Amino acid sequence: MIKKQDDKELGFLYVEGVGEVKKGMLLEHPLFGVGKVEGVFEFASEEQNYIRLNFDKFGSKVLVPEFTRLSLV
Repeated sequence: MIKKQDDKELGFLYVEGVGEVKKGMLLEHPLFGVGKVEGVFEFASEEQNYIRLNFDKFGSKVLVPEFTRLSLV
């Protein structure tokens, strides 16, 4: 289980096909629609990066960029 203290917020994260992703950017997800980046994180225990986006209809979601087809708005 991931605990908040295991994460480290990053200033940006490079996502293939999108480029540099930073807090405040708008990205589009094929299912959830357009969302605003709330933060990008690295979880040390899993050696994995995550992006947290806030979607109007679906709320806040934590997504793994390698498995999520995100695109620029």
